[in-house]
Amino acid sequence: FVTATGNYLVIRGEHIKLMKDESIICNIGHFDNEIEMRFLENFSKRLKDLMETEQTYLKRDLYLLKHGRHLRLNSRVKIVVGKSEQDNNKIESLYKFDRDIAIYHAYLASPFLLIPDALTLNLNIETIKMAASICAGYTKAKPEENTEMVVVSKDQQDKITVCALEPKKFQDLMI
Repeated sequence: FVTATGNYLVIRGEHIKLMKDESIICNIGHFDNEIEMRFLENFSKRLKDLMETEQTYLKRDLYLLKHGRHLRLNSRVKIVVGKSEQDNNKIESLYKFDRDIAIYHAYLASPFLLIPDALTLNLNIETIKMAASICAGYTKAKPEENTEMVVVSKDQQDKITVCALEPKKFQDLMI
């Protein structure tokens, strides 16, 4: 993909997400404002985090890097939270029922939250509740009030009540 227009944001994150594996992006102009560099910088941070925290990873882990918000709850646990319906659909399509935990709001429009490989990590309920509180923070649930979330693990669905966190309270967890 080559841009030589001199225009602003000719190639944006939404375009980069649609590119096939091993695509090359090139800008012939003098400035990097034709390509959404912020998207590429975020992707680079996520890739670095993956390589520093995982000894092995699947192709799926690389695909996940392109979608949603990535937050690290601790050295072992990362969550991916959808930003849009398109992100939600893509993240949900990468969900593995025998490995992951999925979380979404019980009755409000909600992002799809994925905890990759959660079932191999033996997570405690507090970590799951923290992930659910973050997910609730991206819904229309009132901040700092209790709300119901659905947790999907293997073949079971459970409802849990958590306090919806304001996004500013967990910005430091963003990758």
